[in-house]
Amino acid sequence: MSTSDRPPVSVIVLNHDGLEHLETCLDSLTGVRFPRGPVEIILADNGSRDTSVAFTRERFPGVRVLDFGANHGFAGGNNLAAREARGEVVVFLNNDTRVDPAFLEPLVEPVLEDAATATGSLILSFDGHRVLYKGGRANLFGFGYQIGLGDESRGSEKDAAPFETLFPCGCATAMRRDTFLRTGGFDEDFFAYYEDVDLGWRTWLLGGKVLVVPRSVVYHKHDGSFGKVSSPRKQLLWNRNVLFLLFKNCEEASLRRILPLAILLTLERATYFLHQETDEERSAVQTMFASIVDDERREQEIRDVGIAHLRAVGEFVASLPGLREKRERIQSARSLDDAELRSRFPQELTFEDQVNGLVHPSWHDRLLPLFELDGLLGKTSIEGHLFSRLEKLEDSVLDYRRTVDTLGEELVRKTRDQDEKAAHLDRMAAHITDLERDRAELFRLRSKAWFKAIQRLGRLLGR
Repeated sequence: MSTSDRPPVSVIVLNHDGLEHLETCLDSLTGVRFPRGPVEIILADNGSRDTSVAFTRERFPGVRVLDFGANHGFAGGNNLAAREARGEVVVFLNNDTRVDPAFLEPLVEPVLEDAATATGSLILSFDGHRVLYKGGRANLFGFGYQIGLGDESRGSEKDAAPFETLFPCGCATAMRRDTFLRTGGFDEDFFAYYEDVDLGWRTWLLGGKVLVVPRSVVYHKHDGSFGKVSSPRKQLLWNRNVLFLLFKNCEEASLRRILPLAILLTLERATYFLHQETDEERSAVQTMFASIVDDERREQEIRDVGIAHLRAVGEFVASLPGLREKRERIQSARSLDDAELRSRFPQELTFEDQVNGLVHPSWHDRLLPLFELDGLLGKTSIEGHLFSRLEKLEDSVLDYRRTVDTLGEELVRKTRDQDEKAAHLDRMAAHITDLERDRAELFRLRSKAWFKAIQRLGRLLGR
């Protein structure tokens, strides 16, 4: 193929046993309008055991099929395809999607004109009724979130101008092929999940820019491709890959404060699933796995999810030699510091982990002072969070007072021996105070024990 005949864009559809999705996806791609030149459509097959390859070759002869013969994961499969692609720009597209006929030009144009290093489409549910992605952010511990996920689509989202985002959703992403490969592409150690967060984070650190382009619309069967992945496997990849992400991309000062806490929280989540300490916690965990009807299988799934968190930390520690090399390359080449990155994309001060469904409101009080994260995040963020917590606390106090008043009225009506009842209430109040003091002491001792464990791990990491 001569240089003049080279297509400006290659659209890569990664596939693994996704036969059920391919006709809709590839049909929509063959109808795409792109006035700037020809488009190469690639099916990158990750060792499918179904008839995906044969079906595509027969039904879509214009699609270039790359049969890898093995499952290299989302990261590895897309990297292999990018190396083989002929286009100047590569577009990564999930197989469980259909695209708007006009999605490609607005997505690719900022990249071709060097207005952006990477771009991402607006992603709606397959029926178009819900928003799945209109930008990406991450919390303090590296967990990435899709802005707008689950919101009702009003149709006006697609009219917005392109805007900066921390990362493009890997479901529909565009980038210059040479830039993508030169910067390392998707990190293949991730296998799947969070490789798009890592790519966007790394792009900003290395002086690039990531934009969401709402005029580029893609419709997605949310979790259609990865819906077959088990919960324990997802939890392992999510929690391990977040630690990979933090270790590679955070500056030294940030890393020393955030990584120990991220590991601590991962271990605490493991404890949460493996040993629910209260009826409330057990009820919450059971609700999370309510779709599993069989009691024995549900209990096994809960245990496996807890163990997956422990495995995530173990695999992170085992991967440190290779991660250190990657970290050195990124840190030596970075042109944006953590403070500048946070100013562009504020990291919310929240201890609610939506990915794992774990909500423990006491984390803020117990660990924020211990790790001095207020200094890292800045005064405004802290004050906003504390103000919100104060409002909730005031509401709780009012509810408590109403309850006490009601009980007091009932006590007056029903009790003849007021002195005895009052003494009994005083003894109960004193007992509750003792329990609260013991509980606070346990929390303090537990935090100190965790902190010492994390310090030991920190010394291991620093070797």
